[in-house]
Formats: sequence, structure tokens, C-alpha cells
Amino acid sequence: MSDISFMRWLEQHSMGDHMESLRKLDITGIEQLLTLAHPQLIEVGRQLDLSNVGTVLFVESVINHAKYGKKHTINEQILSDDIKSAYQLVNLLKKLRSMGIRDNWDLVTEEVYTLIDETKNIQHLIALIDEAKQIDKNDYIAWDLSGLINARRGFLADAQVALKRALVKNPNYLHARFNHARLLHYELNELQRAKTEYECIIRMKANFSRAYNSYAKLLEKLGDSEAAEKNFRRAIQLRPKSISYRHCLANILSSQSRHLEVQQIYQESVSQHPKSATLRFHHALALVKCKYFRESELEFKNALKLNSKNAQIYHEYAKFCERHRQPPDYKKATDLYFKACSMDPIHYLVAVVDAANLMRRLDTSTSRQSARQLFEKLVLEAPHLNGAFLGYAKLLVREKQYKKAEEILVRGLQQ
Repeated sequence: MSDISFMRWLEQHSMGDHMESLRKLDITGIEQLLTLAHPQLIEVGRQLDLSNVGTVLFVESVINHAKYGKKHTINEQILSDDIKSAYQLVNLLKKLRSMGIRDNWDLVTEEVYTLIDETKNIQHLIALIDEAKQIDKNDYIAWDLSGLINARRGFLADAQVALKRALVKNPNYLHARFNHARLLHYELNELQRAKTEYECIIRMKANFSRAYNSYAKLLEKLGDSEAAEKNFRRAIQLRPKSISYRHCLANILSSQSRHLEVQQIYQESVSQHPKSATLRFHHALALVKCKYFRESELEFKNALKLNSKNAQIYHEYAKFCERHRQPPDYKKATDLYFKACSMDPIHYLVAVVDAANLMRRLDTSTSRQSARQLFEKLVLEAPHLNGAFLGYAKLLVREKQYKKAEEILVRGLQQ
């Protein structure tokens, strides 16, 4: 290859400024580069003082040459951590660049999140992305990644600038459009602008369940339950095994008292994820709403077998034993209320309030005495729990201590 042809090849791969430096390494043509093995090519990149991303792009451009004849395997053990990270980023950029509308954007989004979440040194990843932007100022994917990381770090203005640049460079790049929509939706609370961004993705009919799910959440927030339900169902259709999507759809149906449909959603979810304590718990609650009490209790028990440390499950199971067992099992309910509190004594003092109210309602001298002891402790140690003041006042009224009941209600109102 002539000097002119070699220069043209270098220009095509953003290496035109390195012709003289290559000559100093006694490399005057592409033929010499094609004889070098992978470790040698990386060393050439180092000697040229290329950035880590630049080194990887240079190496890959040689290896991908039609006349490169050496069998190419990368021995990761001899690579520095910087070069390994650069390879990860370059491979991800290449994959994102090849994505089409009908490709699975959920899977590649998981890869993006994994790269960010598993990076031990986020500053190093940011530096690598900056290298990619310096090599190609029109690299819309690098700008998108920069925006996503800034949004996660709370630098919202920088995030918006980066995402807008990505979209100007490629308006059809779905990932940047999605990240910009989420920024407007969740961080900046610009709901109408976020809606417009989501709708750009929806019009493309992309295979991107996350976009439909986020759009549905926005529609729900805007009060359009019918459209939200439609988009939640589309998200589930694209990603049938997603637990969170089914939770979202169930919440909308539950708000409309469509309890049988909610129960069916959780029944399907449990069949797909039988080891999920959370799903079995929500299925139990749905069964209670449908008055399938025997099946509900079985699901509460299954949930506790899978997760015996969950305060919320104990709390709701206690309510079930108090209100829906026939005959009501007040002793078991009381035990479960205290069990819930013991699992999470900070956040589940409300379970003790329920236990105290249960004892008050039992209305025996012994139960009222126990309730009084609990209420006296609760109004001192957990004054933020309004139910404690109200329950205590009701107990005092039952015992005809009207003046003290009034004092407790006033204290409760002052909290």
C-alpha cells in the first residue's frame, strides 16, 4: 500500500495525525500492521500515546481488515484493567450502534445498567466515555451514556445537555429518547414534555417494554387510567415474566375494584415465579379481596415459608386472622402483630397499634389493661402514629375517662 493509501486508511480510522509517529516505530504501511499479533498492536497503541478507547479502536480496525490473517483471540490475562474496561465500553457502543427498532431493547438496556452498576470506579468509566466523545464528537451513544450517568449521579442539568446532544445527533436513537423521557418524568417533573418523548418511542412500535411501562406510569399519574392499563398490558406482552409490570397493572385494576382480575394477574405471576414470597403475599391479599379465604391463608403461609423475615407479611396475616378467619383467631393475630414488630421494630410499630386496638375491641378487663399499657407506651415512643392516640382515646371513653380522652385527642392533633 502506498503512503497515500496508508494515509487514507489512517484518516478513515481517525489516526491521520499519527503517520509520523508510526514511521518512528518503523511502520510505514498497513502491511506491517497486518503482521502484528494482538498484544503487539496494543503496544503500538501505547507507544502512540493513544487513549485507552483509542487503542482498542485502533487494534480492532487492524484486526477487522480484510487481509488480517492471524487468528485473533484476546488473552484477557495480559490486558491491563484500563484496556479491559475500554473493550467493554467499545463492544457495548458497537452493539448499541447496530440496534434496530425491532431488536430487543430491554436486553441491551440491562447490559448498559450492568456496565454502570458493576463499575468499581465510575470516574474511570466517565473518562472512557469522554475519550469516545473526543475521538468522534458525533458519537450519539457516548453522549447518551454520559447523560444517563449524570442523571444517576444527580447532575440533572449536565444530564439534560448530554441527552439533548445525543438526540440532535441521532433523533431516532431510542435509548437516548427513553433516558431523556425518564429524566423529564422522574427527575424534572416535566410531565407533558416527558409524555411527548415517550410517544415518539411508542409511535415507532419498538420492542421496548420499559418504554411502555414508564409511559403507562406517566399516564396513570396524569389520571388516564384506561390508556395506562393498555400500555401496562403492552409492556407485559413484550416481557411476560416481569414481576414489576404486573404489580403496576394490578395496582390500576385494584384502584377500580376489579379484584378478580387482580387475583388472576397474581395467580399467573405465581405460576411463573413460584419461589417469590412477594408475589405469593400479593396473591394472598388479592384472594382476600375476592373472599377466597381458605386459599388466601395458604398463600400467606407459603409466603412466610419463602421469607420468614418479612414484617409486612406477618402484619397482613395477623389482620387476616383477626378479621377473616372463622371463628376469628385473636390469639394468633396478636402473636403475629408482635412478630411483625419484632422483624422491623422501627417501621412496623403500626403492627403494635393494631395489636393494642385488637385487645381494646376484645373488651375484657384483662385485654383493656394490656391495651392501655401498649397505648401509653406508643403515645410516648411513637407519637407520629395517629392511630395510637385515637385508639387510646376510644379505650378511655370505654372506661368513661372522658377528660383524659379529650387530652389524648388534643395531643394527637398537635403531632
